[in-house]
Amino acid sequence: EGKLPKHASTLFGVSVLSPSSVSLVVISSNTKQPIRVNSVGTPIKVRIAIDKTLSVEQGSNWQNGLSCAYYVNAPTNSANGLGSLSFEGCEALQSSEDFIECKCDHLTEFVAAIDPSKTNCGDGIIQSEESDDGSTEPEECDDGNTDGLDGCSPGCQIEEGAQCWPVGTKSECCAPCNAGSQRIGCILMGNGTGGICELCPPNTRKATRGQWDSKCTDCPKGQVSGTGATSCAIEAPCDAGNYRPNEGDSCRPCAAGTFKANQGA
Repeated sequence: EGKLPKHASTLFGVSVLSPSSVSLVVISSNTKQPIRVNSVGTPIKVRIAIDKTLSVEQGSNWQNGLSCAYYVNAPTNSANGLGSLSFEGCEALQSSEDFIECKCDHLTEFVAAIDPSKTNCGDGIIQSEESDDGSTEPEECDDGNTDGLDGCSPGCQIEEGAQCWPVGTKSECCAPCNAGSQRIGCILMGNGTGGICELCPPNTRKATRGQWDSKCTDCPKGQVSGTGATSCAIEAPCDAGNYRPNEGDSCRPCAAGTFKANQGA
């Protein structure tokens, strides 16, 4: 939990929706103060809870501009000593009524907030031009929602591995499927032809999300898998709800509080 004010509807002129900030910082051994770390080699993922009381205050379309903002310390020569919130360096991955998850390339304090540059995102109208004042960035896509992992990101940018195209005013997308599944029936440049994700059939596997058209591939000779597998093995897979702790062990039920949805490998 960070040090920014809790349950604040606005901070530094930005509408905020998280009950508190999330702190991912490095502390200076000399000053004992947080050090802002930029350009992290491998972006970090941060998940921030949504305060439903604050989201109600934003109206019915509050998710359209939802993103992750981070705190920027005030410059040393600042007249008022106040910092600010910035959205640069953070990309929204997925969100719901309860949380938002972002990928960021720095360490600091984060909050869930409304990005003014993305308030039109999710309205089903592709905004292809930047506004005159520069406050609204061009949208690469707009599929009428702010969901993640459907080809068009919560920030209306085409997600990695996806392809999107305009159908009327909005976007249609072919999105990658999760590991262990493949997209069936997606027709590029079609209308309502995004297709569906289906689990990999037995004796095939798919290790990563990959591209939208990445397919399940056959297991190597002498190895097998069940439905929805991300890998193959010599031994037959256990049924859903059961697992094999080690090679050569018999299948046993998943422990309390855990689950296995598919056969897998």
